Amino acid sequence: MKNIVCAALVLALLLPAASALAASPTPAVSPAATASATPATRAKEWLHRLQTGSIDRAQLTDAMSALLTDATVASVAAQVGPLGDPLSMKLTESKSASGNTAYIYKVEFANDSTLYFVFVLDADGKISGLRFSHAE
Repeated sequence: MKNIVCAALVLALLLPAASALAASPTPAVSPAATASATPATRAKEWLHRLQTGSIDRAQLTDAMSALLTDATVASVAAQVGPLGDPLSMKLTESKSASGNTAYIYKVEFANDSTLYFVFVLDADGKISGLRFSHAE
């Protein structure tokens, strides 16, 4: 199952300048708790949310929420959910542009699959982009 997530899982443009599938839903997080959480903590939370199909639209920008349709959430969960819990999730790079900061994580799973997970926050701490790509 190495590198099973394809480019079709792009959920949003990375930066302007440069669902009912949940087996065990993740509860919504209060805005105060979200604001104080580190980007790494939030990225781990969102990897799990995407794997289970349990998203919290209150954490998304309006544009991201519109792009992340229920059908897209279901498709992503069907593809990344079976990978299971990650063995490791390491920040490899962060980039800022146009008021957004992208955090790029290398995620390794037990079945020898490795993905990059891009988690983008706007200046207000809202999620403005999510993306999976193959690790080479």
